[in-house]
Amino acid sequence: MKKNMTLLQDLYTYIDSLDIIGDIHGCYHTLIDLLIKLGYSQKNGIWQHPKRKAIFIGDYIDRGIYIDQSLSLIKNMVDNGKAVALLGNHEMNLIGIFIKGPDNQPLRSHNKIKQHRITLKTLNQHKLYYWIEWFKKLPIFIDLKKLRIIHAAWHTHYIKIIKQFLPNNMLSDNLSLAFNTKSEFGKALRYVLKGPEIPLSKNLLDLIGKNMANLKFKKEARIKWWNNSAYTQILLNNGTSITLNFNLKDLYEPYPDNAPILFFGHYSMDIKPQIIRNNVQCVDFGAYKKNFLVAYSYNGEKKLLKENLKFVPYNNKDLIF
Repeated sequence: MKKNMTLLQDLYTYIDSLDIIGDIHGCYHTLIDLLIKLGYSQKNGIWQHPKRKAIFIGDYIDRGIYIDQSLSLIKNMVDNGKAVALLGNHEMNLIGIFIKGPDNQPLRSHNKIKQHRITLKTLNQHKLYYWIEWFKKLPIFIDLKKLRIIHAAWHTHYIKIIKQFLPNNMLSDNLSLAFNTKSEFGKALRYVLKGPEIPLSKNLLDLIGKNMANLKFKKEARIKWWNNSAYTQILLNNGTSITLNFNLKDLYEPYPDNAPILFFGHYSMDIKPQIIRNNVQCVDFGAYKKNFLVAYSYNGEKKLLKENLKFVPYNNKDLIF
């Protein structure tokens, strides 16, 4: 609990001077472009701002090839008090595949290893386990009363469960149980790091329509939980947003208009960066899709402002596979 309290105390001193940065996915050169635009510079080998602190929202690995460089830059900032890095679902997934549980079996099925093929090609074994150990100690969420930050989705009940099982707000507190997807704790972690989803059954595909059903789907579709005005919207894996003819509200917790400002990433939105609600903002606009790397510069405002949304286009030096 001491580490968590120290982190929160430090963040409270910067609460009106935070830059929340979206999913990197190995886009190192694009990250540098964004840091420069935000007013950060490299001093004594550390990227830093004279008055502000960066918050990285998770998903540093996979997709782009400059994974080690991105992680080294971010960790250096974190170690020197210039940034905080949250855990993303890609980092959690990697931990589960390469860490064994009490039964000497991987915590997550190796059937899922394909997601990490670029990470495994670019990191040697020593680097791989070095970064996994770091990921295990990253905070799951930030709650500063008037400001909240999480990788994918906020859920009040699940946050309470996570606090109960992870007193220091990091996976290393209770690693084995974290990957038990049948437990309430496992469900809670999956929800906040991956977001609520709906299985893409044949019946659902029929409701979507023939044109959509011919697309290549994942097993689940992502629910647009942040859109409180429409409880029937989902995102398909090609970025398409559609509306169903039945209500999805029971599958997630709507985020109230009077709740603290909330930042999240994860969703790789295929639109030009824009404010999506007065108190809810995604900062992932698909850097790895060669779109934009986005940050929101929070200065204590009670409603989100479009002029505080900062972004740069994908830098072609970052090779994506």
